[in-house]
Amino acid sequence: MRASGDPAAAAAAPHVSVILPVHNAELWLDECLESVLQQDFEGAMELSVFNDASKDKSAAIIDKWKVKLEGSGIPVVIGGHDSASPRGG
Repeated sequence: MRASGDPAAAAAAPHVSVILPVHNAELWLDECLESVLQQDFEGAMELSVFNDASKDKSAAIIDKWKVKLEGSGIPVVIGGHDSASPRGG
């Protein structure tokens, strides 16, 4: 994420971006997202999740954690697709 020339925007820009690809991850996803929430470094963080055609409960878990993470000040961006098979490599 590139900050604009506005100093306030630069201060609000995330210092750390966590990129999380997900495919049928319901067994470990709560633990993973709890770990993101528990980070204790100085600075801002954002989370980008890409749900790659999961057929399990991953999408519901991601939605639940989006509320929790954003309530703690961590912006969450969710992308993905629900095609018949994953597209990630």
